[in-house]
Amino acid sequence: MGFYNQNAEFRSTPNSTTCGIQEALYDINSAGGGKLIISGANSPTYLLSSKTLVPNGTTNQYACLIVYSNTEIVVERNATLKQANSIGANFVIANEYMQSGYGSNTNIKIIVDGWVDANYANQGLDPGGSYFFCAGVVMYNCDHCYFSVRAKNVGRFGALVGQFSDSVIPLVWCEGITDSGLNAAALYMTDNLSINNKVGLVYSNSIQSVYLENEPSQIQIETVINNGGRIAVEINAAHDIQIGKILAIGSSFAAFVIGDTNPVAPQDQRIQINEILAYECGQAGVDFDVSVSAEYPLYCTIDNLTVYNVGYGTSNTAAGIILGSYMSKVTIGKAVIYDDQPTHTQHYFLLNNSSTTSDSILIMGGYTSGNSVRAIYDTTIFTNSRIENIVGINPVGYLSSQPALATTSVTNSNPFKCEVVITVGATATTITKNATSLGSFTSQTITLDLDVGESITLSQTTGVSWKWFGF
Repeated sequence: MGFYNQNAEFRSTPNSTTCGIQEALYDINSAGGGKLIISGANSPTYLLSSKTLVPNGTTNQYACLIVYSNTEIVVERNATLKQANSIGANFVIANEYMQSGYGSNTNIKIIVDGWVDANYANQGLDPGGSYFFCAGVVMYNCDHCYFSVRAKNVGRFGALVGQFSDSVIPLVWCEGITDSGLNAAALYMTDNLSINNKVGLVYSNSIQSVYLENEPSQIQIETVINNGGRIAVEINAAHDIQIGKILAIGSSFAAFVIGDTNPVAPQDQRIQINEILAYECGQAGVDFDVSVSAEYPLYCTIDNLTVYNVGYGTSNTAAGIILGSYMSKVTIGKAVIYDDQPTHTQHYFLLNNSSTTSDSILIMGGYTSGNSVRAIYDTTIFTNSRIENIVGINPVGYLSSQPALATTSVTNSNPFKCEVVITVGATATTITKNATSLGSFTSQTITLDLDVGESITLSQTTGVSWKWFGF
């Protein structure tokens, strides 16, 4: 079979590329566990020329290799596990419990220092004629595992896919996700059983680097890189997520996206990102395209955000930060967003596309320049929000759209503090700030500071004028 067994360790012979790999895995499982080493001597390509029905999976799911509990697979550097042409397996490597309710696997260790090649282009379409999964390593209902994966030429859903908990994933490196499905990613983690996983580096040069959906939680990721794909990190209903650094270089959409379309509890909650660097992304640095509720606010914090030359190479309406739908509880410590191209493609520092009020949006410092339209565009109002200490925005100056004089309460709904200069004529006018009367004034000018969310009320408006100045 091209393998020899020594003390429960199966090792391929250096001059063999025949595939007794599955047979070796069966033997390891029968022995209660063991290690399989795929030799990298002479830079071999091991063609996986058959597929096996996943024994406890959903209907008609096939893998080239099935792995079991207490099994370690090491693909040495320079070795390639490649699905042969027209085999049509859904996955190159999969575990035996692909469907909930049948059981689980534990203590699986997969180290790919060479390559897993799904050979997507030579597999054809699925029976429905729409796409072919052709994923690299797929692990469901697993716990206490270790995965270090390098994969290429994969389709949906990516290089390392699944539902696993209490696992360590030092590396996921993917080159060439050839399916255009938007939920294809180097690391695709799903379901509320994906809990307490620690991830090192995730890299992809196509589609997405990380995709989290359907409530995975307690996920720690050190570094994510997307080089010329679509999105570095997309989150659709996940919570308690910590990410160290996100680097997006020429991503066609954005570096970071929260994209719930039909969010359910607990939604995208408690997301902490230390640093995002987005260079020449197609539409945004970060895009919060999500609806939240008062019951389940977002609580997303980004300590440092740097975005430059967004909109490069596209005709998109581009902004460093995009807010969509109703947003609540987003804090950005420092935002540096600029465009230094001869022809600017960045339209806005912040684009508020929300159809309803955005609440508690805090951007506490930074810099912006090169916005071809203006710094902030909002189609609605902010409440309890602050955009402060941004060079290029603050001070805002006299508001281009001055609030109308009224005898009803007028609230400062801007995300910055305003100074209101009120000129009163011969008619006595009582001025009230919030619920406190400041007195009655005649033929004089009064200057009043209004913080975000504070209000002013005039007893009458005859002979009265005002000017609002934003800081």
